[in-house]
Amino acid sequence: MRATKCIWKCGGQTTNASRICDDCWLNRERLREERKAEEDRRPRRQRKSRVATPLASGMAERT
Repeated sequence: MRATKCIWKCGGQTTNASRICDDCWLNRERLREERKAEEDRRPRRQRKSRVATPLASGMAERT
């Protein structure tokens, strides 16, 4: 199997099928905590509603 770049942020070389290097795999819990802390610092955005409206679903009366 050929060496590829780690898909996590380190950019190290790995031959694992998962494309995650051994160092990142050993430190995955710390990396997860760092990512969660970064997400908590960012302002949250309101997501668009996925509820179908009568107009969008074609149920509105046409005039």
